[in-house]
Amino acid sequence: MAGAALPDLSPDTPLAALGLDSLQRLELAARLEKTFAGRLPDTVYSQARTLEDLVQAVQKHLIDSPGPMFQPARFHPNITILSASPIR
Repeated sequence: MAGAALPDLSPDTPLAALGLDSLQRLELAARLEKTFAGRLPDTVYSQARTLEDLVQAVQKHLIDSPGPMFQPARFHPNITILSASPIR
């Protein structure tokens, strides 16, 4: 991220200010999807204008509505364990 110094980043920081080229944007997308074991809709990358937009998309598509590879298992009300298969 050559465009913005870390202390200068805020939720309102435009993604364009990060100075990411198209390959770096793809790498960022791949890293987010790998980290959260899910897939973001392709439209997220064309519609997200700020870091906040990207964070909200990750929250909506990867955290609040995780795919079948990322489902919390229900063993104890105070403990969350990840399961590789959907919980029925």
